[in-house]
Amino acid sequence: MVEFYAEGITDWTSLATQEVPESLRDHPTTVLVKARQNGVEVSRRVDLTALCQPDLTPLLLTSPSTVYGTSTLNLVVDVVELNSRSSNGLIQVYLAKDTLFSLSFDPATTLVVGRQVQNTVWQFDATSNESFYILSTRGLGAGAKVSVRLSGQLRPGNTKGRLSISALVMGSAIGELQLTNNSDADLVEYFNK
Repeated sequence: MVEFYAEGITDWTSLATQEVPESLRDHPTTVLVKARQNGVEVSRRVDLTALCQPDLTPLLLTSPSTVYGTSTLNLVVDVVELNSRSSNGLIQVYLAKDTLFSLSFDPATTLVVGRQVQNTVWQFDATSNESFYILSTRGLGAGAKVSVRLSGQLRPGNTKGRLSISALVMGSAIGELQLTNNSDADLVEYFNK
């Protein structure tokens, strides 16, 4: 049998999964974690900082994914908090601009293709950055999701090809430390009519 110990979290136990107490989640630090089996004990200090901060990830849905000639594109970006930690700082989503399409934003939109969106809590900036559209909102509950919908015209002219649309979520103002899951992309195939 393997037993585990985590300083300030649990005494020796055979249960490997433990909940970090709120006092440590609110003020994360390093803790000593030990494991033992048949008289052999190993230990390591674990930094709880990254585990106790909000972790945001975007999920991008582009519809349709295949178009013929000039077509309307709908984009829905879900921003999801994965670490069960609420945030109250500025959250920004960057969508890369492309010469083949332009996006617009309707703050009154609440539903698109049967999906609820919360456009009323988002601010849309199409002009301050020449490379990106920037969407901004404040705060996200622990484990919560907030969604936004944009639409635009894809104008491929007499060309055909593939267009990659990407979204990047930035939450540095809220202590976002997990940077490996902060982007998503969709591919749209387009053909001339």
